[in-house]
Amino acid sequence: MRYLLILGLLSACSGGEKDTGIEETGTEETGGSETGLVEVFAPSTGTWKLSGVTYESNTCEIDEVAVGEDGEEGTWVLTAAEGGGYTLSPASFLASFNCSLEGQELFCDTLSFEEALQDVNATVTQAFSMGMVFSDTSTAQGSWGLNKTCAGTDCDGVACEVLGTAAVSLDASES
Repeated sequence: MRYLLILGLLSACSGGEKDTGIEETGTEETGGSETGLVEVFAPSTGTWKLSGVTYESNTCEIDEVAVGEDGEEGTWVLTAAEGGGYTLSPASFLASFNCSLEGQELFCDTLSFEEALQDVNATVTQAFSMGMVFSDTSTAQGSWGLNKTCAGTDCDGVACEVLGTAAVSLDASES
């Protein structure tokens, strides 16, 4: 009886933990055997701020501030999509990425845009990629990339690549 009382006290005093976003969905009994707990991670949706932006590669000579340390362009908006998955929308970009969550990693589809340049023999393709790896529901490491390629005889100096990373955290003022 004394052990049950101690166990009850320990359970009552175990609050105050940080929200990891992992939800225990319980156990399921099937034919007398227990299948175990199923853990499902779900990141917080809302506005995420970038900080500590670094570039692994920037052969496009894109202004680093444009991708973002401060202000409107330094934010991403994560929303839950209908039917599952997520949408990631960088404030400085006019399109959104469709994403899926595997464990604590957000994988986003690559967005590609192709443009035939006028008065020259060149077609430029720009492929943008994004993703996040979550530490918990409100902090993550974000990554993005741009791969610009060119087809045609007038492509000198057009092809380039940008690969960047940043710490991203949920904007508490938006919650």
